[in-house]
Amino acid sequence: MSHFVTPDEPPSAFHVEVRPSLGGRVLCASRDLDEGEVIIFEEAFLSCTGGTAEALACVEELKRDQPGRYELFRRQFLAHDMAAEYGQKAKPQSLADEYMSSREGSEEDGGLLSREEVVDAITIWDMNTYITSDSNDTHALFDNISKIPHSCSPCVSVIPDKDKARVRVYRAVKAGEILGSWYPEDVVVFWMDSIARRRHIQQERGFLCNCDRCVRAPDTCRLLPCPDSNLCDGTVIFSPSPAPSWRCNECGHSFSNDDPPEQLAAALASESSLRERVLAIHSDRLQHGRLPSCDELAELSDDIVEALGTDHWLFGYINALLSEYYQSARATSNDPGEQSLAAAYGLAHLDWIRQQLDRWGLARAPGYVMRPVFERGLFCCEWYRDAVEAFVNDRTVLLLRLTRFMLTLTEDSCWNDQGRHVLDTMRAYVNDTESRCHRCHADMGQPSTGSADADRSASDDGWCGVCLTVRYCSDGCRKADWECHSAVCCDPATPFLDMADELMTDRHTDEADV
Repeated sequence: MSHFVTPDEPPSAFHVEVRPSLGGRVLCASRDLDEGEVIIFEEAFLSCTGGTAEALACVEELKRDQPGRYELFRRQFLAHDMAAEYGQKAKPQSLADEYMSSREGSEEDGGLLSREEVVDAITIWDMNTYITSDSNDTHALFDNISKIPHSCSPCVSVIPDKDKARVRVYRAVKAGEILGSWYPEDVVVFWMDSIARRRHIQQERGFLCNCDRCVRAPDTCRLLPCPDSNLCDGTVIFSPSPAPSWRCNECGHSFSNDDPPEQLAAALASESSLRERVLAIHSDRLQHGRLPSCDELAELSDDIVEALGTDHWLFGYINALLSEYYQSARATSNDPGEQSLAAAYGLAHLDWIRQQLDRWGLARAPGYVMRPVFERGLFCCEWYRDAVEAFVNDRTVLLLRLTRFMLTLTEDSCWNDQGRHVLDTMRAYVNDTESRCHRCHADMGQPSTGSADADRSASDDGWCGVCLTVRYCSDGCRKADWECHSAVCCDPATPFLDMADELMTDRHTDEADV
């Protein structure tokens, strides 16, 4: 049972279309949808707590007690080619064998499933259900929501709650756009290139992703130095359509992917090798919780920068790994150097993410996909705010920019009460800091201009004319504070890591003078 919670009975938010490349029947927007709009609130068609055996027992009960609804279960959720292909894979086949050998009774008992039906039920459960409990042991199947396909550039998020779920639009959607959500539990894959993403999704979910981001849009996570490096310092971006090619964002030159120039061919060979090395580390980390040594990670980082530059997703990923490594080391060591490295590599990763979102135009993902990025940013904020008491210079510009950036990465709905309290605290910090004079702390009230740097000017509400981040109640306070503030005042586009390096440099300089 489902209903729509849009006000005043507007036209239906979606309709069903058949898109074979996306697995069959999918939901598409019937009208323009606004950010934050909840378009579906739906009760589960079927839900179950436990593992595969409990789910199959639930399906058997459905067949025995409600045969009409059981037929609807098979017809609604199995009617596409992806399901048939997935059912032939080793996982559902082995689970079916295990279940058939362990259960009691026979098909003649009237309710038990045949082996073919067991495989079909496992396929439906694996491909269509959502986790609906905090303990991750309850799954539910939804009539409409299960028709939302996977997308590597999702526009809606599914928010389950016990035996119900709602669908929230997290960015503006145009009429006719496919309503896609993100499927993989490993959200780090979102930041990989289409080659790595499609491979992961096929291995874990049993289908090859054919969303626009994978097969049509320029791959902003796959960026290499322009082959005309003697004449151009730009970056080439891979485009899979209409023909696989690379195009430079600076000089505009295009290069064939099938017959690339020598320098690009060498970069592609290095990219393939480095991708396999990184994915092997990623797999080992997920399965066994292991990370290579810091020397191995540093060597890999050097190889990536030398061969691919600093725009490629492998550079962003290796910085995240290095930050994680030094955070783990920090747990067993009080060495401030390791703490500093964890924060520095974390900021380098956040700078890469910000470049993806702001420079290259990658659409932001739902908050739950952004959670690991947010948590890394939170660590960096806390470290630069609390752990580095030796800083002489003002950290407000870095902390404000970092906090504001982080607040754009997540949603309250993907956090528990404790997480939402953290978000509220961060918002309060931004509001309180931006409402006071940076020097004398006089209350200036909330600024009338927007929170984005692009919406501000020096004449509006007393913003600093260079950084557009702090405010002054008078020219006197502005001038009196300049000697201190000038050391950290910087253009809004300045990378987080450069801002932190400036703080560190000035700190060490001051310590040396002493």
